[in-house]
Amino acid sequence: MNDILKGRYIPGDSFLHRRNGTAKLLAFFMILAAVLTTDSVPGYLLIAAVSAAAAAMSEMRPTKTLGQVRHLRLFFLMLFLMNAFFYEDGQAGGLVLWSWGIVHLSVPGMIQGTHVVLRILFLMVFCNVLIRTTPPVQITTAIETLIAPLRLIRVPTAEVAMILSVALQFIPVFAQEADLIKKAQTARGAKFESERLRDRAASVVPLLVPIFLSAFRRADDLATAMEARGYGHRQTNGRGRSQRAAVQLPDVCLFLFSCLFFLVQAAR
Repeated sequence: MNDILKGRYIPGDSFLHRRNGTAKLLAFFMILAAVLTTDSVPGYLLIAAVSAAAAAMSEMRPTKTLGQVRHLRLFFLMLFLMNAFFYEDGQAGGLVLWSWGIVHLSVPGMIQGTHVVLRILFLMVFCNVLIRTTPPVQITTAIETLIAPLRLIRVPTAEVAMILSVALQFIPVFAQEADLIKKAQTARGAKFESERLRDRAASVVPLLVPIFLSAFRRADDLATAMEARGYGHRQTNGRGRSQRAAVQLPDVCLFLFSCLFFLVQAAR
């Protein structure tokens, strides 16, 4: 059941559940900027404390907050190794521990790999908290509100917001479907866990093709359903738009805290 709910909105009555979607999205962008500008140990410790506080305010267990991270251990390992062995600045002025051809294991590369892994890890944690505490309709409304000025140059902001929201919500659906296809292919003899890289590469094709076919089928079904319900017709006079929740004092405090957090991290 946890795998099915991974990356999806979970109804609740926590502090973050009650916050305005636009305020949460703005706070997420400020935290994203703070994470990307962090390059020190105290900065990462502060980010870890803020992420723990966000999980507590959303009333989510640590296992749910880090649910997606645990399944990407190999991805993080590959990111670290790619930076450790191929970081170019390590060849020029850093300490090179081992070298062979174009491969250079350097201390600056290992440090850079650690930065990349930690930044992506924390971004996934905050993104997971945002998605689990914000209904898809609120995310769509928040995106449409933030890009509203683009209407002045005739950008269809409502359609853009809908596309981004649908793409965001389909990520866990495809992740679940990929897991089911992987299990089915494993039962048919696919060697996803083989130690030989050649066997793993050969097993990727029967996994990707069904996922792409399923994506096209779901996109076609969704387009047909939206068209049947009259989505996109201008004569609806605004029907179907979600009602924007009023901004309250805790929403403003949440955004101001995220701005302060970014300024503290940027000043390090």
